[in-house]
Amino acid sequence: MIFQFAIGLGNFLVLVSDFDLFGSEKVRFHRIKIHVNLSQRYQITENINSIQILSPMIAFHSLLVAFYMGALFLPFAVNLKFSQKQFAIYLESVQQTPIYALTLPIAIVWTEKYVRKTTQKNRQNAIELKGIEAADHYFVCILMHLFSHNIIV
Repeated sequence: MIFQFAIGLGNFLVLVSDFDLFGSEKVRFHRIKIHVNLSQRYQITENINSIQILSPMIAFHSLLVAFYMGALFLPFAVNLKFSQKQFAIYLESVQQTPIYALTLPIAIVWTEKYVRKTTQKNRQNAIELKGIEAADHYFVCILMHLFSHNIIV
């Protein structure tokens, strides 16, 4: 139970953090200011893409864990008296695993569409860029395309 609380607290801290750090405008800004070699840039790009894909799933998981943790502590907070059998039935009734198993594919499809839309937007923005900035942007777009089609894992 302490382990679940620690996971829930960690999920909450991730939710309240700033997700806009990884927006395409800020990525371009940081790319211009930081000069790294090609393999480091590739790794940074992959890390940013992974965080963008995992963020909605972390939020989804956090909501389900928060509901379950709230339901777990509710009988103790309002001083409900359950027998062991009733308490086991209560815990199984608030268990979120079936809902999680049914709705996780929806979250994955939504995330895939989001990544595809972002890739298309980045390609459109690349048309407006010139010189070295355009070459860097093209590299990022190609990597995002390969990653979204699971060619690069």
